[in-house]
Amino acid sequence: ALGTGPAAEYIWNKVLLERELKEECAKRGIEPVILRPAFIYGPYNYAPRESWYIREIVLGNAVPVPADADGQFPFRLTFEVSVRTLHRNLRPALRLLREILLSTNYNMPTRILEVLEEERAGMRAGMASAGHATAAQRAMSYLSRSAALMDLISGLGAYEMLDRTCANLENMEGAVELCSLLQEMAVAIFNVDNMTFDCTACPEDIQEILAGVQDLATSIMNGNGVVHPDHSPDPEMCKACTLACPSRPDAARALFATRVGRPPQAAAFTGLETVEKKHSFLPEPVKKNEGLTTAGQVQFVCRAGRFDTAVRPVTGAFRVLRVLLGYDYLWNRVRVEGGAYGCMSSFLRDGLAYMVSYRDPHLRQTIDTFEATPAFLRSFEADERTMTKYIIGAVSAMDQPMTPFVYGRYSLNAYLMGLTDADLQRERDEVLDAGVEEIRALADYLDDVLADQCLCVVGSDAKLRENSALFGEIRKLV
Repeated sequence: ALGTGPAAEYIWNKVLLERELKEECAKRGIEPVILRPAFIYGPYNYAPRESWYIREIVLGNAVPVPADADGQFPFRLTFEVSVRTLHRNLRPALRLLREILLSTNYNMPTRILEVLEEERAGMRAGMASAGHATAAQRAMSYLSRSAALMDLISGLGAYEMLDRTCANLENMEGAVELCSLLQEMAVAIFNVDNMTFDCTACPEDIQEILAGVQDLATSIMNGNGVVHPDHSPDPEMCKACTLACPSRPDAARALFATRVGRPPQAAAFTGLETVEKKHSFLPEPVKKNEGLTTAGQVQFVCRAGRFDTAVRPVTGAFRVLRVLLGYDYLWNRVRVEGGAYGCMSSFLRDGLAYMVSYRDPHLRQTIDTFEATPAFLRSFEADERTMTKYIIGAVSAMDQPMTPFVYGRYSLNAYLMGLTDADLQRERDEVLDAGVEEIRALADYLDDVLADQCLCVVGSDAKLRENSALFGEIRKLV
């Protein structure tokens, strides 16, 4: 899970040293004390990752403390339910939201199968047509836990899980266990302590919206759901009721009633802890270098990797680099000369990066082009007019006109990521200050990315098998 490179070796050596210290102290009957330097928080901090911890502490949220360093970027998994409505329909919309959260009947395996089959069909159609996105997400899943988790939620891993689940439900295998797990997860997720509310609206509407949200939160805390017509006062007999049924041991009601000083109406049960203990799972990234075959005759070729943000901090120059690669180097080599329909790159804040081609007739030739990117950057030359064009392209992607809905999403994402206006302004300044030297300096970053040798290709069976030495596995996409 540590990957390769100087940073990974540094982390691993620290782990080994601490283990050796603890073992030696145990032999001598000495209690070991390990001192760690404090985080730097302020204008001289070159990386944003510490800001996440500070923000969580200020907000009073729980801060995870890792048992062993593993070199992973912190992330938070969220479940989102959103509503878009006209003001006059606000109250019905919130009632509908409450019904979805509290009154869904999970004891209907046949209906669950219908929903999952519909989702599976949509994913099957989308993965092949958007092969570049499939290949990029899969390649990044080889590198980090967060990317591996996203693959299981929305990528090829999610499709494969859906496919297995649908096959089992068709024979009603594991149906009872699945329904029970869905109920436990709903109790764990839909509770007040876990809830973050965000709205985008006219200022004069905010107070009414907040009142409606308070009613929703109270409903969640009190377990005010819709009782099924077959409701029984005996909780053991009431199998058809929803999570919010007053006869059921409602975890959310008991947990939050306790926290606000009122006696719970049912046995105390911390659903989140129970679900975590029974079903805890965090995927480990494994480099597979897959070739995923389709019936088409074109390829989607992706090379991915990561750089250590502690050694090589992310800067606004990467935004300029994306424009440069997309409209110059990769455009000319992969699209104009190679005949692909498109090409793109991405450099994320956690150090993950990839380059990918779209509907590409080639495979090996495109990989060679990706491999030559650092050399291109080291010899990069551009006059002031050319650099200005790249910078304008980068700025236009940062400050696009946004509708209120899009602006609200942008604001929420920045909040969840711990990004401030100062962070975004610093990135703009770095974009505006980017010059030839700043672009050349990114060659070292690309060296680190390509050194990971992570490859995923969605393409024709013949082309992939012609280059079988590049892959750890070749199999059908879906």
